[in-house]
Amino acid sequence: MTLPPVQHIPTMQFDPILNIDKAQSVERVEQFLNILEDYQKKLGDTNSTLKGFYSLVSKMESEAAKLKPLLDSLPDGDRLKDLLNRAVVTATVEAIKFNRGDYL
Repeated sequence: MTLPPVQHIPTMQFDPILNIDKAQSVERVEQFLNILEDYQKKLGDTNSTLKGFYSLVSKMESEAAKLKPLLDSLPDGDRLKDLLNRAVVTATVEAIKFNRGDYL
């Protein structure tokens, strides 16, 4: 017994990042930039502790990881992609420097 051929297969979107509109993307990037700004302010604060830094660095790493799929989904030449790429690289480098002990 053979089955009849499939007549209609609905299209499904498996990548949830592609469904996010530009305004949501900009908002997510802006929130990430706020985290980086908080990190910059904490670097200049002489009363900051490593424990306080650790939670911020962890948050920075986590948000950078969450934004990488968005970064990959944006087309080349998009100004948001360039800004996000720079922010993710900055966050990654700062996390490496912190974890390596550069700020001790």
